Amino acid sequence: AFVGDGGCDTPLSLGPNWQETALDDALAFEFGVATMVPAGFDGRLCWSAGEQAVEVGSFRLVGPASQEEHICDLNGPCTLEIQGDGVELGEVVVMAGECADGTTLAGGIWSRGSLTVTVDIVGNWSLCWSDGGEYVDAGVAVVRGPTAFVEAVC
Repeated sequence: AFVGDGGCDTPLSLGPNWQETALDDALAFEFGVATMVPAGFDGRLCWSAGEQAVEVGSFRLVGPASQEEHICDLNGPCTLEIQGDGVELGEVVVMAGECADGTTLAGGIWSRGSLTVTVDIVGNWSLCWSDGGEYVDAGVAVVRGPTAFVEAVC
């Protein structure tokens, strides 16, 4: 079994860890973790016992399509927008660290393609999205502003 884009002519790789692994005597397949989705992705689930592959179903990959950079100002409203398939149904958070094990700094439930948050720590933070499972990388939130309180004496 493999995933094709628009047909079953060529297997499609959706990231560096994307691979086909047969489970339970080839009745189930594990493909790995998709880390990228091509624009206009039209997934097809394909099967082949030789040279000729046949389509056996469709394949929908839900999640962010790209990893964009969002520029925000310290303690100001920051509107985050993510493009992708099905992303309007998830939750978006800004995290310190990796999406899988980071500390949440700000976030909320996604509403119609955007979310406005306030982040009170300067830095480059992970923008993460989830549909109720694990968080996946959806970009970077760059929060600009002073990093320390400075007292000026004149």
